[in-house]
Parts: sequence; structure tokens; C-alpha cells
Amino acid sequence: MRQHAARLETGGRFGWVRIAHLEEPPLVPETLAGARGRVVAVVGYFAIEGMHVVEDLPNLIAREQKLRGTNWPPVYDLGSIGTDEAIPRMLLDQVAIEA
Repeated sequence: MRQHAARLETGGRFGWVRIAHLEEPPLVPETLAGARGRVVAVVGYFAIEGMHVVEDLPNLIAREQKLRGTNWPPVYDLGSIGTDEAIPRMLLDQVAIEA
């Protein structure tokens, strides 16, 4: 995840890329608070569509957006990578290449 974030940040399309977690530091609420003044796009990095994807992360994003109100740039929830239909195929392809 850290390597992926580093590649995104150095790739030139995103000015500021940070990793945040739900259960260990750096935590999502603190990371979002530290990004006030910036437009934020949150992408969940989860393997399945469980409670973290359906409830926890969306609730934290909604809370941050409410705190920002209309005076700060928005926070966008782009969903979770693991829920994309292409991910299982990509994982299987990667395993086939390395086997």
C-alpha cells in the first residue's frame, strides 16, 4: 500500500497522497482533518465489501464533510478498490504470472 501511494504521488497526477487506517495510526479522521484546505478523494483499500466499506469509512467521510461545511473544499468517497469487479481477475492474473 505504501509503494502504491508513493507511485501515485510521484506520478504527477495527484499532488498529495496519504495513507490512513481505520484501526491503527495514522487514523482516517486525523488524516482528513490534516487535509482541510484541499479537495480530498478517498479510495478504500479493502478486499471485500464488509462493514468498513459499507458503514465505517463512509460515516467518517460524511462526518468530515459535515465539519467542513461549505467553507472548505469537499471530500469525495470514490468507493473501495476491492469492490471493483476487475480486482479478482487482476489478482488471479498476478498469481498465474508468479506461479
